[in-house]
Amino acid sequence: MQLTRPPFRQAGAISIGAVVMISIIGATLLIAVWLTSGLLGASKWPIKWLDVSGPFQRVSAEQVGNALVDEVDGGFFSVNLDRVRATTESIPWVSHAQARKQWPDVINVRVLEHQAVARWGKSQLINDEGTAFTVPSAEQIQGLPFLEGPQGQVEDVVTLWQQVNKRLRVLALEVQDLRLYERGAWELKLSSNTVVRLGREDILPRLQRLISSWESLTENGNRIPQSIDLRYTNGFAVQWAEG
Repeated sequence: MQLTRPPFRQAGAISIGAVVMISIIGATLLIAVWLTSGLLGASKWPIKWLDVSGPFQRVSAEQVGNALVDEVDGGFFSVNLDRVRATTESIPWVSHAQARKQWPDVINVRVLEHQAVARWGKSQLINDEGTAFTVPSAEQIQGLPFLEGPQGQVEDVVTLWQQVNKRLRVLALEVQDLRLYERGAWELKLSSNTVVRLGREDILPRLQRLISSWESLTENGNRIPQSIDLRYTNGFAVQWAEG
C-alpha cells in the first residue's frame, strides 16, 4: 500500500491572514498612540487656509469665514468636517454646505443658498425644493406669491400651487395667493386679483371648470370678476366689482 505523505507545515509558521490582521492591529495601536501623544492634535499641521466658494447672492464668503473661525482653529486631522458643515448650514440663507480637507493645511467649503420661490405664512419662505425656511425680515421680501396653511402641510400646499400654476398658463394667469384653511378648504387669488374659492374636494376638476369658462366669463378679458365660488356641483357663483 502506498502511503500518502501528510501535508507539511513548518513549526511556528504564520498564515498570510494572520500577518494582515497583526498589521492592522499594529497600525490601529500606532494611530492611537499618535492621538494620545498629540502628534495628530490641534497643534500639529495647523489649518492655514479656509477656501469658501459658492454663487454668493445673499451670503458672503466673509460671513461664512467668521462663522467658522472656531471650527477650523485646529490641526488638519482634528478639524471635524461634520461640524463645519452644520455650522455653515446654520447661517441664514444657506441651504446646503459641502466641506473637505486638502492636504496639508486647507479646508474647502462650498456653499449653496436657498432660492426663494414663495412666501410661507408671515415669517417664512419656500425654496425651490419645496421646503420652508426662516431668514430675518422674510416678511419684507416683495414680488413672491404668498402661500399659507398648517405647518405640517407645506408639501401639500406647494404641490397644489405648482399644479394650479401649470393649468393657468393657458390663460396667462398665475397664483398670487394660495391658502389652505384648518378645515381643509382651499382659496386662491389670481394675478387678475380674482379670489377663487375651491372648497375641500375635487379641487383640480373645479379649477378646470373655471379655466374652460374664463374667456366667456370675462368677455375676453374686458370684465374681470372680483370673486368666483366654485363650491357648487355643476356651476359656480360670480361676484363683480361694483361700478
